[in-house]
Amino acid sequence: MKLPRCPITGKHSYSSLEYAARAALHSSKVRGGAYRPYDDCGCGHWHITKNPGNRRVATVPGPFTPADMARLAGRRQETNA
Repeated sequence: MKLPRCPITGKHSYSSLEYAARAALHSSKVRGGAYRPYDDCGCGHWHITKNPGNRRVATVPGPFTPADMARLAGRRQETNA
């Protein structure tokens, strides 16, 4: 399945934190490194990055565990409430 590309960054776009976090976990395992989701590009979707931080990134020490993903989802819901 092809994912849509962001018109701003050209990166894959994910519709939710959960999908982006799963992609980050997969990329961390397959490619190595600590991938993280972020949603501050302005397109309204989530992306993943290896960037450790200089911008608002949904950060937990990677790679993600299911507990990390649940904690991030809870934070996102609190922010949107």
